[in-house]
Amino acid sequence: MNMNTSFFLGSGNLLLQSLTASDAALLAPHLESVELPLRCPLVVADHPITHVYFPGHGLASVTARTHSGSRSDVALFGRDGMSGVAVVLGSDSSPFDCAMQIPGAGHRIAVKALRQAMADSPTLRARLLAYAHVAFVQTGFTAVANA
Repeated sequence: MNMNTSFFLGSGNLLLQSLTASDAALLAPHLESVELPLRCPLVVADHPITHVYFPGHGLASVTARTHSGSRSDVALFGRDGMSGVAVVLGSDSSPFDCAMQIPGAGHRIAVKALRQAMADSPTLRARLLAYAHVAFVQTGFTAVANA
């Protein structure tokens, strides 16, 4: 897919829109438009993450699961974020499930392409790590609210 960086302005995803033109150019050829139906799995706990998703519309939840089968939403994101934060932090999987709770659409990128772009661009890596920090903080406050 070959698109110019003006694509990001119409993507609906605020994280993609916040990228510099050069970082957007690194990602654009690798992004694929996707529909994100209700309950569409974005990350399956303890399985390899193959793609990172950037919703433009809809809402996804990150869910923790106990050994006894109890489940609790620990984070939510929509057009402000991305799935697969574990990938940004260097992991190949996550202990959490992530699925669409309100259907929508967005874009996805293969993990290999995202990691190469992060290796090529310190500013992209910094932007995605900053998002990972925000996701971590949100998870903490969600845990406090659930308690």
